[in-house]
Amino acid sequence: MKKMMPDFLRQIDHKLLTSYPLVWRTRVHYFLFFALVGNLLAMLLPVLSISILGAFPTENTLYGFLMLGLVFCGFLLLFWGFDQQRFKVFPSTLENFIKTIGLYAICVLSVASVFFMGTYTTIHQIASKGINGSAIMYYDFLEKTKLLNSYRIASEYQKSTAEMEKAKQILTFFNCDYEVISSDQIKVNQVSQLGKRASIYSSAQAHVYNTKKRGYSSLSDLFHAMMFLGLIALLLVPTFLVVWSGIGFPLTIVVVGIQSVLSALIIGFTFTLNSNGGGLPIGFLFALLLVIGCITGITKPNKISLFLAWSAISFAPMFLLMLFLSIMVSMPSTTSGYLSFVIPIGLLIAGVSVFLAGAMGYLVASRVGLPKAE
Repeated sequence: MKKMMPDFLRQIDHKLLTSYPLVWRTRVHYFLFFALVGNLLAMLLPVLSISILGAFPTENTLYGFLMLGLVFCGFLLLFWGFDQQRFKVFPSTLENFIKTIGLYAICVLSVASVFFMGTYTTIHQIASKGINGSAIMYYDFLEKTKLLNSYRIASEYQKSTAEMEKAKQILTFFNCDYEVISSDQIKVNQVSQLGKRASIYSSAQAHVYNTKKRGYSSLSDLFHAMMFLGLIALLLVPTFLVVWSGIGFPLTIVVVGIQSVLSALIIGFTFTLNSNGGGLPIGFLFALLLVIGCITGITKPNKISLFLAWSAISFAPMFLLMLFLSIMVSMPSTTSGYLSFVIPIGLLIAGVSVFLAGAMGYLVASRVGLPKAE
């Protein structure tokens, strides 16, 4: 990695190592630099491929890149975690503990920003391939002339000369191969591909220009999925790294398993009492208060009590995650300004999670001998 770093980043790295070891240990300077490079590429590549080279991605393409990105982030998290464990130096104050988790959260945000920038730029580039409203006109024309159906059905519609010319123009716009069968018939070689591109074009213009859409594209679901996954990472990854540093990777995997089982039990019990799960945050809040009481009650720590104490830290972000989900469920996704309302709420909850997880981490760390640094 050092071979990829410019000189100024190496200087920053050396300065942080000698003066601010806790900041240096988080690798936040690496994340910010490569996030800047990643955001530039996330802006330039869609412009190059869509607007200049004429590519026309579909939803499958976007979801494919998202899945590849998640796999990459999984490997990045493992590498990051093992790198953190190489330097077992913990904060000595509550303030520095919160700052450390806050820096972890900034690292997660920097990675998430590349995903959002790439998707947002791609959607805007697709929408700007034509004038506002052209997506609806194109889709309606394709439906009217049966070109979104099989060739047998399409051949039953006799097209005029003007319609034939317009059909050629639209099919060329969508980069779809076609064959002219006769003066009034045209055959689309990949009807399903045409439908996907027409749908995402309509959905992209609806998203950018706030207009109606046609077809079955679900870009709003894609943004919601990205937002939800980003918030999960923002809440859980910093806590995951703190627990990993405290008890090691194998036991951290055990913690993840235990937390998953306990969360499933709390969710199941909550839905048993209330069919719509309205009391879900209350259930996790009760569990959070219970584990805080257990941590503060540790007087003679042993391996079991310390393991349970470290694993209890994850209840803080889980409680706040359930609180966020209850807010999302109570607000229909069709509400105007849904994303502009939910995203700030998510960031606010993430900020609270940093303080709460930092406090719990410090509470646990203060009960076991750990190498400390200011």
